[in-house]
Amino acid sequence: MDGDRAMLSFRKRRLGLAPERGNAPKPAGRRVVTTALTLYSTTVMTAGLGFLFWALAARITTTEVVGRASAVISAMQLIGTFGTLGFQILLTAELPKRDPADVKRLVVTSLGIVGGFTFVMASGYAVVNHYATNTGEWIYATPIGAALFGVGTAITTVTAVLDGALIGVQQSGRQTSRNLAFSLVKLIALVVAAFAVGLSPQVVFSVWLLGNLVSLLTLGLRTKTPLEWLKTTPS
Repeated sequence: MDGDRAMLSFRKRRLGLAPERGNAPKPAGRRVVTTALTLYSTTVMTAGLGFLFWALAARITTTEVVGRASAVISAMQLIGTFGTLGFQILLTAELPKRDPADVKRLVVTSLGIVGGFTFVMASGYAVVNHYATNTGEWIYATPIGAALFGVGTAITTVTAVLDGALIGVQQSGRQTSRNLAFSLVKLIALVVAAFAVGLSPQVVFSVWLLGNLVSLLTLGLRTKTPLEWLKTTPS
């Protein structure tokens, strides 16, 4: 029995699924409190840096650019929230009960489902919005723009579901660091873009998307066996 537990612990560490150092083992009550505090700190941090992002954008560009960009990003976030289909809650509840192989399959399958579903839904929304409202908004008016909106929304959904998975495997600190990377990167990129090319709705949206991509990259770099995750076949 002890040998089986040791082998399971080794496999979890090898796949980057073991609880963070200092977080295991913990009583259930303490684990709940720690997770809640981590989620709360993440919410406060992202809200504060998000406010700074839009306040800075309002200072260095026009109200029209800020309004159009925020409308597109708000639509992306709303669709992305619906697109999670509750999988982030499912992973938070189910992953602690699974062995490492099941964890990989369940996470990869969940990300594939929500990513594909959200891409189709967001791209469809872009097309319908263009023909129904006839506003001429850049991201809804062209096939490339609609596809970019779909990709951005799918990535938004994937990051939300990944955060749930990280909490499920008791790595809530990693979801905090991912969100911190996202918030800081988009804030820095906004300033750089403002001086380099000037701000437009396209640039603000791209900066937001860049933040999400870099946050996923930093998360991947902290995973001990990223190739094994890439080779995992969805169930």
